[in-house]
Amino acid sequence: MSAHPSPPTLTRPAFPARGLERLARLILRGDVVFFIGAGFSLDSEKNFASRFIRRLLIRLEAFGKHLGPSAEAIRNGLRSTFDLGPIDAPLRGASFPCATRPGARFPYSDQDIRELARRYYETNDWFCNAFAHLLKLAADPQRGVCLKTIHAEEELIRTHPGGPGTRELDAVPLNTTTVPALIEAVANVLSNNPSDADSAILAVGKALFLDTMGFQDSSIMAGDPGADSLQKISESYGTRLLPRHHVLARLARDGLCTTTITTNFDLLLEGAFRLAGFQERITPHAPVPNALRRRDPLPPTLYSEFARITSPTEFFQEGKAHRTAVLVKMHGCAGTYRNIERIPGSAALSQKRLRDYLKAMVFTYREIQNWRDDAWAADYLRTLLRTRTVVFAGYSLQDPVVHDTFRTVYEEMARIRSRDSRPEPTPSGDASSPPHSKCGPLAEDAPAFFFDVIDAASVDKKPFHALEVLGAACDAIGAPRTHDAWHPNFLRFHSRHSPAFPNLDEVCSWLFHLVLRYRQQECLGEELQRTLTALHGRARPEQELREVVKRFSTIVEDELRVARAWETGTVGNASTTQHRRELGRICSWSERFHVGLLREFATVDQLRRQGGFSLELSEGRRFGWYYPLMQDTGWTCWAVVVEVALRQMIEASISGPLPHPTGSERVWAAASDLPTLLFHHTQFHAAATPIRPAPSTPNDA
Repeated sequence: MSAHPSPPTLTRPAFPARGLERLARLILRGDVVFFIGAGFSLDSEKNFASRFIRRLLIRLEAFGKHLGPSAEAIRNGLRSTFDLGPIDAPLRGASFPCATRPGARFPYSDQDIRELARRYYETNDWFCNAFAHLLKLAADPQRGVCLKTIHAEEELIRTHPGGPGTRELDAVPLNTTTVPALIEAVANVLSNNPSDADSAILAVGKALFLDTMGFQDSSIMAGDPGADSLQKISESYGTRLLPRHHVLARLARDGLCTTTITTNFDLLLEGAFRLAGFQERITPHAPVPNALRRRDPLPPTLYSEFARITSPTEFFQEGKAHRTAVLVKMHGCAGTYRNIERIPGSAALSQKRLRDYLKAMVFTYREIQNWRDDAWAADYLRTLLRTRTVVFAGYSLQDPVVHDTFRTVYEEMARIRSRDSRPEPTPSGDASSPPHSKCGPLAEDAPAFFFDVIDAASVDKKPFHALEVLGAACDAIGAPRTHDAWHPNFLRFHSRHSPAFPNLDEVCSWLFHLVLRYRQQECLGEELQRTLTALHGRARPEQELREVVKRFSTIVEDELRVARAWETGTVGNASTTQHRRELGRICSWSERFHVGLLREFATVDQLRRQGGFSLELSEGRRFGWYYPLMQDTGWTCWAVVVEVALRQMIEASISGPLPHPTGSERVWAAASDLPTLLFHHTQFHAAATPIRPAPSTPNDA
């Protein structure tokens, strides 16, 4: 018999229920690392590559128009370098009404922008060099540059791309506050003529490149994770933090996913970590605002700090911090970049720190090519790939160097496995040698998962790079590849703005719900007798304990059964509405009720520790900080008992049978930071019932 059965033909699931169940089990074992890419935040920050390129083109056009023939030559060089075609070519299909004559304020079509976005790293490299040359022209004292004129031109281009009445190229004005200082920095370099003048000017050009895209602007990259209160942090992000960000922060607080890797520059994960209750671990000489050193008066937990790793220096200092969650930003961080700009002291010192940090920010073609030689990040990633299950979320894997790193590690693991698993030769005719009848690993055992958005224009499209990495992960453990089927660890979701079910936030919410339910089951088996004995002062009968475990197991089994129905369900408006309501109400127990109840337990315990009421702690309850599920097994166990008891009480009070196996159409948690339940006494048509934030009739509570 073959060691590997033929892989079953898999249909594309409507909801990745079984894949998420497997992933939740791995998370509970502490085996998972999340690798977060740009797609994780695109529908939150809306910082698409096309947006950044439009902003860069606006500045290029304005500088090119007012800095003379040399600047005009640089501007024209963009078209020849990236084969954009002549400037007077018809701009078909443009979203912005653009003139076709050479004097047009913004003579770039959508096709031009798509081509520049497709060649992302090369485009970035070109702009950094171009801006360095433009700053040299602007720093020439004989030229008499008027920055006000240039910035006025930028505003004209941004707000009137095709004439009065047309929509803006971008909603946020370009940063102008740092341009004079950057020009002055270039002038100082030219006057002092140091040996590294070219590299110094190129660094300043990169700074202008970053400022143009909006790295200094909170309207583009929102949030202030260093604010001195949860309220200020929450307000600084507005509505940009989504359930997906909070789920990762909660898993880190639980000590289950203590390492998160991202290539993103934004501050969304830091904001979610802070609102979950983390403090950022601060080194004595770290360039951070003093406000960040203030400690929130939250209850102590095992994992109370996170370290943001954005450079080799921080990695060596904080990469092995004890009981500290680690957020590794392999390509750099907008927050660190902003903080360096605010360092008090001499300008020379600030410029040196800025230049040093700019080297750690990976943007250009040259930098991504050199990434494999950046040992602190590449070696760390290789170690994680060899030892953990990596979940790629929002990452296309199309960066050739990074993609090659993943493939190389998995191929190395496959070679070593193949070498070490060769059977020992046995004497001919030895009856004791068993036939190869045992099945080996399956594709679902591969140490990699991939979250990918469904292309609405081609729902059955299979991304080559992602499936190649998943295939290499199969090779690493000796599992068969799924060449003609969907890989079981390839978990798909719809865009947040699509009406289809599920989206990424719903997938992440269900994943966290599973982790919570599995952990609650563990705590019931380990702690129920001890918890009830402590509360009642005597041991409880075994029959009573078995009944609690049985009732809760039924709840979990019913929830899993409903999710598996989503997996095989049809796609349509009616089913989408029903499935979305079912998931929202089931997950309300994990997102609201249990999180709120554990927070209440911790608040009462903290008040007892402090010996009285704490205004700061009371205010903190409004912002939903997360008390870890893994912190106190007794509290987690007792919360389950409370849920089971409340469900029994409500079931006894309502009329008629429950129309839904989980009871979610009759009972669910309210949208509140406090543990609050809503329920209906009377029978009703489930599809016509809205989710309300608070009771509104005498039949609700």
